[in-house]
This record gives sequence, structure tokens and C-alpha cells, in this order.
Amino acid sequence: MRSFITCFLGISVLYSCQQVSDTQIVMDIVPKDSIVLELGLQTEMEHIGNKLYVFNMFSEDNLIEAYDINTGAFFGNFAPKGSGPNEYVFVDNVDIYKDDLLLFDLGSKKIDSYNTASSDFSEPTKRISMKDSDYRLWNICKTAEGYLASGVFPEGKFALLSESLDLIKYAGSFRPKPMESIDDDVHALANYGTQKLSRDKRYMADIIYNAGILTLYEVKANDLVKKWEYVGDELNYKVSSNGAITNVNPMGYISASVTTRYVYALYSGEDDDPDALSPYGQEVHVFDSSNGNMIAKYRLDRRSFSIDVDEGNSKMFVLSHFPEPVVLIYELPF
Repeated sequence: MRSFITCFLGISVLYSCQQVSDTQIVMDIVPKDSIVLELGLQTEMEHIGNKLYVFNMFSEDNLIEAYDINTGAFFGNFAPKGSGPNEYVFVDNVDIYKDDLLLFDLGSKKIDSYNTASSDFSEPTKRISMKDSDYRLWNICKTAEGYLASGVFPEGKFALLSESLDLIKYAGSFRPKPMESIDDDVHALANYGTQKLSRDKRYMADIIYNAGILTLYEVKANDLVKKWEYVGDELNYKVSSNGAITNVNPMGYISASVTTRYVYALYSGEDDDPDALSPYGQEVHVFDSSNGNMIAKYRLDRRSFSIDVDEGNSKMFVLSHFPEPVVLIYELPF
């Protein structure tokens, strides 16, 4: 039997402000509402209207859990694990495009789309098979004209792909190596992070887990153009004799959300712990999307893993695992 608890807390937003400079404000904020999830280790979420879809990478059965944002009620799950035709071997990430929820299964080399306007999630409404490649892929995102993949490519960190997944162009680059003697594959792994596109697919935020670096790109039909870059802590790491990577600086950004006006990034700032299951963060940095200026910082009331902000910049959904898996809903004061 499924075991889940739904909570809806009617607590007003509380925050205290401390003026740091003319352009940067530090705010302590607490959630207004919350949705307690099933047991597990949920890693990512996407919202469409009043529906919240949570990706549970380590679930023993279905990978996607669906909740009503307004009531907190659970209303189903789908995308079973397995090797069958409508099952998933290893979903690397999920994405939203218009009314569709996209699952990128690198294990079985397919991209499946589920129409969120439908109540039937027994099988995807659309599927694209990935082409065989010798290159290592990390994440795939849907763009307005096709797809954008990150990974280890011969001429860049990203690959722009057409709707049929044909290569259009390589773009972007990895950070400079802290030591030239470091192997290229090891350095590429140290650059690993995630990408988040705006809902209109015009902009992409790229973060590196091992560094306090956030880069915003403009996504064009046949190109990816860097708009600005924020560097808090540069990528700096050591490689042990067995090839393990250990950060010199604290862990960097671990999640991001992009709206028309702002870019939000969840910052870890914790020391690198090779034995930890995952890094967590408790501070959200807010950037002006037009110029990259950091204009505010939000301090959350607990360590968290992932964030998602609505286009109106009024609500922020925060995924935390403390004390149990929960999505916290904040009304943004800024």
C-alpha cells in the first residue's frame, strides 16, 4: 500500500531583511505551505499550472509523483522502472515544454512526452529514439527548435540538436583546469552540473556543482550565446591517486530556476563530503536576468536540494529531505 502524507500549513510568510548593499538584500524566509511526499529521495520537480510533478530517481516502482499545488493532494504516479516498452531504465532528468512533461531516459535511449492536460499517463503521447553516439551525455533539455544536450563532446560542453536529434552545433566550454596535468575526462567530470531553461526556452542557466559559477546563455535556433557569467568561487579541485575528485572550495550551485526577469540559484556553500549522498543548500541567490547582478539572497529555514519558481516570481517551490521528503512553498517577498 502506498504511504504518503499531505500537509497544508496556513502559516504567513515571515522574513527579516538585512541591507547588505544598495543592490543586495539578505532575507530569512519560511514557507507558507508544504506538501509532504512519499518516502524516497526525490531529486527534481516541475510545475504546470496547479500541478506539481516530482521526479523520484530512486523509486522502486514509478518515477513521477503528481500533486495538486492548491490542495496538496496526491493524484497519481507514472513512468514505471524497467526495461519494457513503456518503462524506464535510467531517467537522467525531466523537463517541461508547453503542456508536456518530458522524460529523458539515457538508459534506453528515448525521449518520452506526457501531455499534462490528459488524465491518462499509462503511456507517453510522443516518443523520440536517441541515436547511437560515442559521446557521454549528461542532461538533455527541450528548446523551441529542438534539444540541447550537455556532456563530453569533441568541441564543447553542449550540443545543439534538431527535433530529430541531428547535430546542429557544439557550443560552450569547460572551466580552465586547476592543473594542466589533469586528464581531460576527469576535468569534464569536475565540470558536471545541470542546465535549466526558461519556460519560453529563450534562456538557459548552467551551473557547476563543484563551483560557485552560474552562466546564463541565450538560446537561438542555431546557436548558444553567453549573456553573462557570475563567478563566486572558481572551479578548484584535487584528484587523488584513485581518480576521486575533491573540492578545494565549498560546493557551489546545485539547482536553478529561470524566469523572464530573474535567475534563482540554490547555493550549497558546504564543504565537499565524498561520503555524502548529495550536496544540499540553504541559500538562494537572485540575479537580474538582464545583466547578471546579484540583487538578493534568501536564507531558507532548512537544507534543501532543488528549487522551482513560477513565471510571476511570486512562489518558489523548494524540495527538501529534512526531516522527511517535502516540497516547501514560499511566497517571495522580493
